[in-house]
Amino acid sequence: MKIKNIFVDLDNTLIDTSRGIVTCCRKENPKMNIPEYGTVELDWKFTNYNLPKDYWKHFANAKAYKKEYIIEDAITTLKILKDRGYRLFVLTRTNMGLDMKMSKLQQYFPFMDGAIFLASHDFEDKTLVANDDESILIDDKPETMVGRKHGILFGEYQWNKEARESGEYICAKNWKEVLENINLLEKYNEDYEGERA
Repeated sequence: MKIKNIFVDLDNTLIDTSRGIVTCCRKENPKMNIPEYGTVELDWKFTNYNLPKDYWKHFANAKAYKKEYIIEDAITTLKILKDRGYRLFVLTRTNMGLDMKMSKLQQYFPFMDGAIFLASHDFEDKTLVANDDESILIDDKPETMVGRKHGILFGEYQWNKEARESGEYICAKNWKEVLENINLLEKYNEDYEGERA
């Protein structure tokens, strides 16, 4: 079955929001001695740094969603896939900053066909959406890949390192590798259809 729909996660897949949040917190809370992003392994919630209760409000803060944090080649790759006829959707989990995220998506990715915002705390809930033969999900969270028919685990992050090394998932370090994987999938489908003809 040919893939027709590509669903893409927002945080740390389209936009490097971890970098944005760390950068914001370093500038606004210099006394906290948060290491510069990329210099050490920070866990997903940066729990070792005693961050204030309002830390996660940065997710609802446009400073963490600046254009400079768009992951390299994301826009170029998605436009190539759009030109090939794929339908493109953002699939993201959010419980804060919805208006801001929608605004940034419209600003940076106006060519997308739509967006689905899940009001959920569970990454696994994404497995309930777009898990069919015609859809593929690109996401940085291993939990979203469990039981999925088609998925690409994106990025080289501490929180997905074990899953990447397990060999259980199709992985892409960057958007160029995403395109390479989709090219391979297209070729497989062409060969399969050729054998059936």
